[in-house]
Amino acid sequence: MCGFSGVAGRGVDLAGSIELITHRGPDARGFYSDEYVSLGFCRLKVLDLSDRANQPMEYGHLVMVFNGEIYNHRQLRKDLGEYSFRTHSDTEVLLYTFHKFGFREALGRIEGMFSIALYDRRDRRLYLVRDRAGIKPLYYAFAGGRLAFSSEIKGLLPLMDRREVNPQAVLMHLTFLFNPLDETVFRGIYRLPPGHFLQMDLRSGRWRVEPYFSYIPAPDDSMTLGDALEELEEIMESVVERQLISDVPVGIFLSGGVDSSLITYYASRSGNYRAYTLVYDEEHVARDIIEDESRYARDVASHLGVELVPVRVSFDEGTMYDVVWHLEEPVGDGAAVSTYLICEQTDTTVMLSGMGGDEIFGGYPRYRAYELAARLRYLPLGLIYSILSAVVGRRGKGGLILRNLEKFIRVRGKPYPYYLSYYDDGQLENLIRRWEEGMFNPFVWALSLWKNLPGDEYLRMMVFDYRTFLPHHNLLYSDKLSMAHSIELRVPLLDDSIIFFSLKLPPHLRRNKVLLRKLLEGKVPEHVIKRRKRGFGAPVMGWIHANEGHVRRKVENLRRLDFLRYDEVKRILDEEFSGRGFNYLRVFQFYTLAVWMERFRVL
Repeated sequence: MCGFSGVAGRGVDLAGSIELITHRGPDARGFYSDEYVSLGFCRLKVLDLSDRANQPMEYGHLVMVFNGEIYNHRQLRKDLGEYSFRTHSDTEVLLYTFHKFGFREALGRIEGMFSIALYDRRDRRLYLVRDRAGIKPLYYAFAGGRLAFSSEIKGLLPLMDRREVNPQAVLMHLTFLFNPLDETVFRGIYRLPPGHFLQMDLRSGRWRVEPYFSYIPAPDDSMTLGDALEELEEIMESVVERQLISDVPVGIFLSGGVDSSLITYYASRSGNYRAYTLVYDEEHVARDIIEDESRYARDVASHLGVELVPVRVSFDEGTMYDVVWHLEEPVGDGAAVSTYLICEQTDTTVMLSGMGGDEIFGGYPRYRAYELAARLRYLPLGLIYSILSAVVGRRGKGGLILRNLEKFIRVRGKPYPYYLSYYDDGQLENLIRRWEEGMFNPFVWALSLWKNLPGDEYLRMMVFDYRTFLPHHNLLYSDKLSMAHSIELRVPLLDDSIIFFSLKLPPHLRRNKVLLRKLLEGKVPEHVIKRRKRGFGAPVMGWIHANEGHVRRKVENLRRLDFLRYDEVKRILDEEFSGRGFNYLRVFQFYTLAVWMERFRVL
């Protein structure tokens, strides 16, 4: 696991760029430059700890920097018998695979999480590649007329002439709490989409971006539950075993949910690995709607005989500044804070996470809510909400019920993208100052994607999330906030073999994680399998109420954004702090955006 930066041009000093992303690779640095390309690299040693495995790595006419893991490198090594290996690293295997098979065929052979910059000195071509799910990030921009690229946005900033806010991306963040566009909040900086590569002819300067993989399900209706379970059992055993391969210590994130419990089970069969679970400061939890669910993690660990390390945390203003710096974009989700804090206290270099199970196996409660909405369209939910709000509190389970009911009322009867949003059309129109002048509308963009997806509605919801919520939100914060502490985060449920398996599942085996739950039967306590899904988050509601003055002062920064109506921003804050509505995630997004503006000096 590492980080890299580069420029399609000669004589570019990348030391400053690499310095800004050195948390991704504190163990070694390397540089390469010729008349066409400049490359910089920082390494986190995971496989083959010797300096021989450092990058940039060269062989013949190829030069490569690579961030990630190639999980089938042992099988690939067997196909490369004519090559003399100097290392035990997957980097060398990957480089020889490109050399032997050529760029396009090699892409079809490799399995893993990766972002790659490959320079062909013979043909004077540069290739930038990102893995099929988007686990590893890769950004690019045209700075001074030259293509620049980096594992993080920060690596590009020293190469840019100026920093400007991209209003379209900001509006996406406000609407969905994340940005599904390929554009970032920095105008002129883009992310390479998952399953795509960028190719540039360095002589002519011509370039293009192409897909090499697209998540398009092709259901096999003849597949039975028994067939699927047998195949998935075999795949899971292989996947977890190969993702545990490391020359440094490996740990597991264990929340006590279905996904992390399944990974912990298979890991426990391969050796003794520590599991880590998060326990929040009771002061903030007491003011919030979340609950301490670490008991489920304890039950799983005890049942499997796994050592469980409870990570007790709280967060403050300093934590928020650090989280925003490493996220690089204003992601308003408490799960990002939790990821940063648990990685801060773990004592391993590699961690396994259960990320991806909901998108691949249909686990989000909003999928069922979307279907339920059609049946409840005549129910007087507004009246029910008024009655409930008078008898239950805004904290704990009562608050969670009210929050979910309020959102359900807002999105009922609307297309699926609204179930990911935190506004309806009217609310967004009130917030955006230049709406009537043709200002970018996040819902128009999301609905255009939604309408063109294949399959039944349940499948379309999953594919929509796979293409947007998964790479541009969950995987984004997971990678950046683990790498902030020089930790490699692996996601077994997004292994290529599981992705390919999921493409052929018939509709009835995609719902409510039926396969994962069945696979867990007899492996962990039954109440863990049957528990309702609860999102991985943080007590941000409790935190913003405990720090109301600080939050209000920071949000004043948003007055500088001329495309927002600040009076509406203030009204939303007043409604939350007075207890008249559930706006805490909107408020947290405003706060995160304001801190981003300050932290990256785009005021």
